[in-house]
Amino acid sequence: METGELNHAVIIRYRGGAMATITMCANGCFAYPKELYEVMGQGGFLAVDHLLEIRTAGIAGAPARKTFDMIERDGRRVPTPNGVLDWLERKRAACEQAAAAGDPSLQFTVEPDRGHLHAIDHFIDQMLGEGPEVCGVDAAVSATRIAFAAIQSAKENRIVSLDETGWRPSARPPWAGSWASNCT
Repeated sequence: METGELNHAVIIRYRGGAMATITMCANGCFAYPKELYEVMGQGGFLAVDHLLEIRTAGIAGAPARKTFDMIERDGRRVPTPNGVLDWLERKRAACEQAAAAGDPSLQFTVEPDRGHLHAIDHFIDQMLGEGPEVCGVDAAVSATRIAFAAIQSAKENRIVSLDETGWRPSARPPWAGSWASNCT
């Protein structure tokens, strides 16, 4: 269901009956955390807030809260014992500095570690044949089918089954064999 130019919600119903709701809202500002992932089920709750802290409830053996470092522009790691609150404090100061200096780039002085460098390292290892597959054709096809079904559902205002989108993860496109052989 589309609720605005950059705001969307998708409800996924799995064959076993479980459901997932994915909401993407892009109507915030740079001075406020963007990523919030919440997972609930079987009496448990997990929240990943701006990739800086994880909160849990009802999950045996899981800590109630865990925080992660931020990264400075120069790559230095910055501890965040207070999680998102530490980031908000640093972000407010950076935004004030950026406004005073007339330089918007100064607001991005310290950010969560989103794992981009780590992902690139794994991708390079895969290309060199030194690591496992990071994201294979089946995963890419599945993600694309979900996106196409969501778009079709929004356009037609109805539930769209993944079976309506064509390919199945186990079905290889005609070019997959020659493409895969060129990558080895």
